[in-house]
Amino acid sequence: MPNSASVLQTGMALLALENVSTRLGANEVLSKLNWTFRTGESWALIGPNGAGKTMLVQVLLQRRPYFQGTIRRHPELLKPERIGYVSLHQQKQLIAREERKERWEDYSGKEQAGLTCRELITEESNPGPQRLELLAAQLQMDDLLECPLRQFSNGELRKTLLLRALFADPALLLFDEPFDGLDANSTAWLKQTLGSLIQNGLPVLLVTHRTDEVVPEISHVLALKAGRIFKQGSQQEVLCEKVLRGLYDPTFVQGSAHAKLKRPLPLPETASPLAEPPVVMCNVTVRYGEKVVLNGLDWTVHSKENWRVVGPNGAGKSTLLNLICGEHLQAYSNDIRIFGHKRGSGESIWDLKQRIGLVSSEFQVKYRNEIQGRHVVLSGFFDSIGLYRQASPVQRAQAEAWVAALGLETLAAGEYQKLSYGQQRLLLLVRALVKHPELLILDEPCQGLDPQNRERILRLVDRIGHETATQVLYITHASEDTLTCIDRILRFVPQADGGFCPQFEQSANSS
Repeated sequence: MPNSASVLQTGMALLALENVSTRLGANEVLSKLNWTFRTGESWALIGPNGAGKTMLVQVLLQRRPYFQGTIRRHPELLKPERIGYVSLHQQKQLIAREERKERWEDYSGKEQAGLTCRELITEESNPGPQRLELLAAQLQMDDLLECPLRQFSNGELRKTLLLRALFADPALLLFDEPFDGLDANSTAWLKQTLGSLIQNGLPVLLVTHRTDEVVPEISHVLALKAGRIFKQGSQQEVLCEKVLRGLYDPTFVQGSAHAKLKRPLPLPETASPLAEPPVVMCNVTVRYGEKVVLNGLDWTVHSKENWRVVGPNGAGKSTLLNLICGEHLQAYSNDIRIFGHKRGSGESIWDLKQRIGLVSSEFQVKYRNEIQGRHVVLSGFFDSIGLYRQASPVQRAQAEAWVAALGLETLAAGEYQKLSYGQQRLLLLVRALVKHPELLILDEPCQGLDPQNRERILRLVDRIGHETATQVLYITHASEDTLTCIDRILRFVPQADGGFCPQFEQSANSS
């Protein structure tokens, strides 16, 4: 993939920060950063949730001001559009755009053609269809070019944004957590592609929480902590055990007792097992035109069972969860029973929502309200996006108990939209737990979390699965997200015809 940056002389400064500081409101978020990104180098940006990584990215993109210091840019990067950018924020904007079209359809009664992958990529630049076809084939997306974005999974949307960034022939490629939401095959391919781009001369800045995503071709690492540079240097110098322990937590060891919660969980008294299975699906089929996402699925989640749902991007995992939550219209044209109530039989969707807790990337994208973090948690009692009702003293006390148990008092007191993506995810998980749901649906709940918070959440979910009557449905691409509370596995296996076949397995943890 040729790019204009490949002709730059090695060793020239692409970006040079000298004593750069930024504020968010009255708070200083980045403090006196000194860092130079030279041609011939590639960098990874790492650090705990809330370290200031997102703010630094926004400053580099000229979307946030800085009140102190100087930033020198190579002439190739004087225009912000010369930086190819892939992030969850872009995905939020894209989904919000499509949601506005859907609301217009609901009110007008007129259906609009959904934006296709090809239309999104070519709406701002159009060097020619041959280049697009080539890039799409390399991203294994040639069969998705004509598909509406509304049908795409989280991983497919992320790959679409990457395709759009490369199509514009950038001088610098900025990846902000690009692996989140991708299955194992897509992750392996993206790592290989990222390595190839660097080898071909394209400067890359990779923002990640996971050190295993830093490909060998990345030459340097910049580590931030509490808005300051904790360490910078070669990959070998920074990604060592001593530095990483100091960066995240000197006492943190993955899988150890150091990932304990700060206080006991405010769990309710043990409840009786459910009289009806929480989920029963009989011959469920979901299709979009000629595309079949689920084909005759029969699946029952029995009382006391905890399930893990796995499969590649596009297999229908998120569709499955939307059917359970009643967020998919085709739930009402299929035989689906939730807690014994058939979808479409006159049941109250809000009564069922009260019994379900949900955390997903798609839901987080929708939660764009500018409110206090504590109010995000309280909204879980009312299943609302935003807080529009007065919480009772009992509800407030319960919310505070959950916040304290996870040590999130500072996040709860802050403004939700000013928190990092990982910090927002922690609050949304507490939001799902405050009402003690009978069914807890977790779709990639550790996405965007640093290693310590990831471990904390996994241990929390295990405690919920083992110690309470809440049943867990857990979806993840990360093989290391191991949970001992899982009894059964629903695995979507790719077929030769391009579809997916469901397979049911007993978990190794199940007796």
